[in-house]
Amino acid sequence: LAIGSALFGVVRARDMIPFYRLSGGTKLHDATMKSRWGKSITEALNAEDDFIIDLRSGTYQTLGKVKDAVTVRVENSEGKVISHFNKFYKGQLAREIAGKEISSIDDILATPGFHFKEVNGNQITMVV
Repeated sequence: LAIGSALFGVVRARDMIPFYRLSGGTKLHDATMKSRWGKSITEALNAEDDFIIDLRSGTYQTLGKVKDAVTVRVENSEGKVISHFNKFYKGQLAREIAGKEISSIDDILATPGFHFKEVNGNQITMVV
């Protein structure tokens, strides 16, 4: 489990980091987080040789692209994108699949308790 952090880049679930308030869209001294991180987040995440499910928000995805990663879009039953509770629903999915052997999109789609509407390339739409 890798976690995107605006302040620390890529951290792991057990990494001890202090509490902070810094968003991926923050601009510091005329530099964006994207320019601050450059390619280091992309390089760190693409160094993994595993099947990667990228649950980061769009802002954090722009800080470092992950080649061939599967992304999850969260929509309500009317087809509208969930923005405010996006992290909550993705967190539920992450908790359910953590520690399980997930090696394909089909494995994600078979996750009990979740409803997925469509697959578009490497993007899955989860309906809540």
